[in-house]
Amino acid sequence: MLNGKYSYDHIELWNADAWENRASAAYPLFLWIEETNYEKFRIVVPPDKFKNRTDGIADAHSHSVSYGEILEKWKKRGLTYRISRMGDVCWFLMLPDAVLEGKEKEPKILVIPCSTDYYDSRYAMEILDQYGKYNETAAEHGIVLLYAVSNTPDKDNLLSSVLMELGSLYHLSLKNLYLDVSTVYGCGLTLRDIPNFTCLDSDGKRLDPEAETLYGIPVFNISGRWQTNVSNIYSTATAKRMKGGTFDLERHIHSICGQKMAEAMVLEHRFRDTNDPALKEYWRSRGAEYGVHETKGERWISLVPSGAAESGEKLPVMLVFRETSENNPYLPMIAMSGYYGYCELAAQGELILLFFALETPDDNDLFWEILNEASEAWPIDRSRVYVTGHSHNGFYACEFMRRHHKGIAGVATQGNSMGLYGPGYSGSPRLVTDEAIDLMETFDMPLINICGSGENDYVNLAADSAAYENMLDAFQRRLKSARCPMKTKEEIRAARESSDYAERKLGVPVDRSEVIFMYGRECYCGVIRNVEGKEYLKMWWTTCRTSQSRRQQNFPGDF
Repeated sequence: MLNGKYSYDHIELWNADAWENRASAAYPLFLWIEETNYEKFRIVVPPDKFKNRTDGIADAHSHSVSYGEILEKWKKRGLTYRISRMGDVCWFLMLPDAVLEGKEKEPKILVIPCSTDYYDSRYAMEILDQYGKYNETAAEHGIVLLYAVSNTPDKDNLLSSVLMELGSLYHLSLKNLYLDVSTVYGCGLTLRDIPNFTCLDSDGKRLDPEAETLYGIPVFNISGRWQTNVSNIYSTATAKRMKGGTFDLERHIHSICGQKMAEAMVLEHRFRDTNDPALKEYWRSRGAEYGVHETKGERWISLVPSGAAESGEKLPVMLVFRETSENNPYLPMIAMSGYYGYCELAAQGELILLFFALETPDDNDLFWEILNEASEAWPIDRSRVYVTGHSHNGFYACEFMRRHHKGIAGVATQGNSMGLYGPGYSGSPRLVTDEAIDLMETFDMPLINICGSGENDYVNLAADSAAYENMLDAFQRRLKSARCPMKTKEEIRAARESSDYAERKLGVPVDRSEVIFMYGRECYCGVIRNVEGKEYLKMWWTTCRTSQSRRQQNFPGDF
């Protein structure tokens, strides 16, 4: 049963009121523009446009296709096209040469909300056509254009995450950031007319918002107003995409799992700035030293047991791939709360934590230099260097491991598939090349992958779908990379009907399995042995099930 009276300290952090006035100040304006674009100014590709063309360059990740002569036209004008996707928002850039070449680090950036059916793969080319004058202006004045494309209005405020990714990808400051407000004035309104849109100064006093023009384009300056100081844990659990399915938010809140998350949210609620002296004192009072550092212009943070440097005792280190960019002072709080259990272990003297991430594998190589710097400052046991990351940072953690496997002792990924995606049905950062698989076959690497109930394609996809067929290939590639005995596709399929409860829930064949009941959740755990019998590959799938309905103990000892 759901006991709505089960309570604990800080349960109030699950209430929206706890995060009032901490969301992005620009988001209500952005959302209003998106909703209005969706209702009145939706971009539709004419049926005859690009008709019968087969020479397009497809990008499955962003549901888009591009045409060479269109991109070349703008390339000659000094603008390069780049496209990506985050959640339900597809976004693409027109980047001036000076930005791509690293000569301009603080460009003016114009965010342009667009509404279209992005399952019509021609949408990006149509938007480029309709916004030709904007591109001309960008080419003339060196402006970065960010087209934020939504199929339906973005209710989860993914714009903040998109902007963070933009800054990390191209090493840009976001100090000159503008939002296109043409839609507002196109409706005969002013910014003062937008509901729920409040503009505050640095002292928290309300301002009367006014638009300005950027080379003739009506804009609102959102520099310093786009960041959000709302808990990432809270935002994720309450996001629109979490509704439905098996996830019950109320049951989650009134559970041990909700309690553990609330403990972590305290950090996100109490602090907003990386350099707040009280943040250092918070961790010092718990037995850890919090530090903010910079290497080659990129910020990273550390959490080290108090007295570790003086003791000289060698400690393992966990490299946590999580963004800490100076573009958003709140990011370190999000990073530490997301890995709060590790932070507690650091405070207890068990390990040293380093947090850092950028947005390409090459840029993330800087983490190795950071590790070397950290090793000079603290007693790090270089035989016990571990890496971890969630979602795309999990892919980056694995790529980092492949590049530095001689110095890595193990990997833990979260929110990643149990398979390794191959060419032909995936793109960056998920794609693992055949060469990378071949490399992984040359060494042993302990790896545990943990995914949630909505992330297991081996049970969620229809067995007769093309996507599931790709996942069968992906799991075979995972087995090959870990030097495990190969399974046929028929053997992988059969796991969905296995008599072993945990194996059936995982949807892939394993050598040993167990169901662990943790924080009120069932966790299905599987071990796959390699050709030498080493149990280096482990798969976990956590579910929203809150009843300990079945347990299996198929092998003794700790998992």
